[in-house]
Amino acid sequence: MKSALALVAIGALALLVEGALVFAIPAALLPNVALVLSVSAALYLGGTPALLVLAALGFASDLLGGSPLGLGVLALLVPFAVTRIANRSLELRHGASEAILLALLTPVAVVAMAVLVRPEGGVASHGLAALVGLALQTGVNALIAPPTCRMVEAVASAAGELDPTRRGVAWIGAAPWAASRR
Repeated sequence: MKSALALVAIGALALLVEGALVFAIPAALLPNVALVLSVSAALYLGGTPALLVLAALGFASDLLGGSPLGLGVLALLVPFAVTRIANRSLELRHGASEAILLALLTPVAVVAMAVLVRPEGGVASHGLAALVGLALQTGVNALIAPPTCRMVEAVASAAGELDPTRRGVAWIGAAPWAASRR
């Protein structure tokens, strides 16, 4: 739980910085800090601490963004669940796979938020400018995913709370597998 509390503090500070930068930088060029940290926590922390990070960052983003409380948490639950499920059978703890995962999950989170905010209109009511903004934010999220995951991994390993349920790929014919068969 120490790592979860540290990540919540880091995430809250990052959300404050993101909120301050909105006035100087277009919103499409800013990363979705809550999404990136929640997915990183889902990859490197156990279930309960990662869910605590998701809930705290979702509520903090709601408070700072002015949206109804709980909306950010609900929008982050689908990417969180996809990450936890995919991490059980795939090796997602490498820079390229983390970037690809965030590139795939950013539109999922945006669509989830759009459906929660406007259930009758959903995503169909947004125009080309919104799609360009989504593409830009997807790229930014993919760029900051590997360094953010390294930071989350460092915090979790320093606290001794790195998720042990990670599964690796067993290569048939590899030296470790062959040595265990003897």
